[in-house]
Amino acid sequence: MRKKKRWIPVLLIAGVLGITAFLYIQSRPVNNMEASAPQSYSQALEFEAKQEALVQTIEVKGKSSYIRETAVYAPFAGTIQSWAVKEGEQISEGALLFEMETDDLRKQLAVKQANVDKMQTEQKIQQAVQSLAPDSSRTTAASVGEQEAFARYTDKETDKLQQKLDSINLAMLQNEIKETQELISEARYLAKADGIFLFDEKKEPKRVAEQELLGKIVDLTQLKMVATVGEYEVFQIKEGLPVDVRIDALPNDKLKGKVTEVSKFAKSGNDGVSKFEVTVELEPHDRLIAGLGLTGTIIVDQKDNALVVPTITVQRDGDDYFVYVLNGTEPEKRIVQIGIETAEQTEIIEGLQEGDKVVLQ
Repeated sequence: MRKKKRWIPVLLIAGVLGITAFLYIQSRPVNNMEASAPQSYSQALEFEAKQEALVQTIEVKGKSSYIRETAVYAPFAGTIQSWAVKEGEQISEGALLFEMETDDLRKQLAVKQANVDKMQTEQKIQQAVQSLAPDSSRTTAASVGEQEAFARYTDKETDKLQQKLDSINLAMLQNEIKETQELISEARYLAKADGIFLFDEKKEPKRVAEQELLGKIVDLTQLKMVATVGEYEVFQIKEGLPVDVRIDALPNDKLKGKVTEVSKFAKSGNDGVSKFEVTVELEPHDRLIAGLGLTGTIIVDQKDNALVVPTITVQRDGDDYFVYVLNGTEPEKRIVQIGIETAEQTEIIEGLQEGDKVVLQ
């Protein structure tokens, strides 16, 4: 029994030494031959270059607004006597919107007209007096003194200046009469476009200031989306590009659009980053109104038959792009030229053929 007990510590020490030696061997770095062995890859990371339709898009967000809005301003300061239109009512061009009181304008017009008549009468009297007066040009210098001749000359020139001033004042007064008559004619304010009439802030205001904004006439059949993009996207977007649009509040309602304008002037955002406005004209939609949040997908480029590989397999080295192509059982590096690039797929213009296997290293 004593001999068996003596072997137990020996066995424990041998076991500890064996475990320590195993862990040491596992922790040693691989030798040079092992490091130079080719990297293995998984077939799960093997992809085939193939011909597919490829579409490059840019997603933008914005809001809907009316393309054609005709502002309605008060023609002059005064009181609106009556409104002929209600909020949201469809109207036609030439229809009466409102009528303003014109009593004060007509009183002003009467006074101005009376002053014109008075000035014209005075001019006629002055002309008659001058025609009856003796011709001072026939009076010789010897028959009058030098001082009297100078006085006559001064009076004559003064009369000429007064007549010119009276003519100017008369013309100004006549112009004021014309303007007052035009204001009176605008007191019956007629719609300048077809569409829906919307009040600005206050419905059916009574007292208004000159050129105060009262409302607008909008064409519900023509709406646009105004979005902003960054400096990297703006150069890819051109006028005429098609856009797929969805209404954020109605995700199942989709409509088509077209880029009609790309701003050439940047606007600084709150973060200091330059933003450029992009305008997209939208097709008519019975549920589309101004102020809705919209998401647009602008199709900037597309090919029906492009040779593509997954974008994750395309790598870059300086100005060169390359992929690893499976050559037999080993991957080899190959320089390629790329075309359309999306988050998922990249077009290969040169360097690959259909059916080539690319692997992810």
